[in-house]
Amino acid sequence: MEFNIEKLKKLTEKYVQNVPRYTSYPTVLEMNPLKNTDEINNLISKNDSNLSLYIHIPFCKSICAFCACNRQLSLNEKEKDDYISYLSKEIGLICNNKKPNISSIHIGGGSPSFLTTNQLERAIDSVEHTINFINGEFSERSIELDPRTLTKENAELLKEKGFLRVSLGIQDFSADVQQTIGRIQSYELVSNTTQYIRDIGIQNINFDLVYGLPKQNLNSFKKTIEQTISLKPNRIALYSFAYVPWKAKNQSVIDKNSLPTPTEKVELFLYAIQALQNAGYVYIGLDHFALKDDSLVSALTSGYLQRNFMGYTADCTSGVLAIGSSGISDISGT
Repeated sequence: MEFNIEKLKKLTEKYVQNVPRYTSYPTVLEMNPLKNTDEINNLISKNDSNLSLYIHIPFCKSICAFCACNRQLSLNEKEKDDYISYLSKEIGLICNNKKPNISSIHIGGGSPSFLTTNQLERAIDSVEHTINFINGEFSERSIELDPRTLTKENAELLKEKGFLRVSLGIQDFSADVQQTIGRIQSYELVSNTTQYIRDIGIQNINFDLVYGLPKQNLNSFKKTIEQTISLKPNRIALYSFAYVPWKAKNQSVIDKNSLPTPTEKVELFLYAIQALQNAGYVYIGLDHFALKDDSLVSALTSGYLQRNFMGYTADCTSGVLAIGSSGISDISGT
């Protein structure tokens, strides 16, 4: 895939502005909450196809300066215990008329790996008792993990519970960038975590990277991409940093002048596309890359690739059922 750099620079300069994120359409700003739980019950009751289930765990041990996700600093175990109890109540309320058929489960956050092993097991079990999990060719259980908080006990529990894909939050390997965004995790830590996860039998590993972070430059970003390639994750999600300090107050500690310019940001992204393709990754589109033997590539070439709030997916479902704070469901066009 070749690019005309000068043309892209001119387009960037012409169109750069703050707009809603591209991750969903219509955007979240256009959405309104349903009036009551009965509307959700009716949607689920009328739905005869398989759904994807998203579970949001907002808790983090510390708040990263770049993050604009729904997250909550919490060192209170009772707070986390109570939240899991409410998760169980929530899915019980919205599924009281019919157990939905679920063919994929994704747990995101926040930092789901910040839960204790007991809390994580409770969260998984409470959901499993309320749904029909449909095993099939594209069935999958996946979870987002923070290498800094993942324990061997949690990793082994996930394997026992059938989770065969994990996403590790990397963002950037540069020490300067990590210091600025308040997320210190060495390449060695990530490498050891990746190897351990594979050793226990979880072979599908995703890396989440972010471009446009403070103090990122082309030289440092090249090293991050090279180090990422050396660990050979199956998929890579390369997200654009959204600088929205008026929305995410934690971002106010970031010096705006330390951010790459819009043109520099485009150069980072274009470099990543070329480098990853040269390393054998297929550019799925927007922000996703995958190795040639990954199910996303099969879905892309076969014409059944889908995209939902969790990104690109090979799971042929009719929608998403989401529980937990900030969860957004998408069922039958609603």
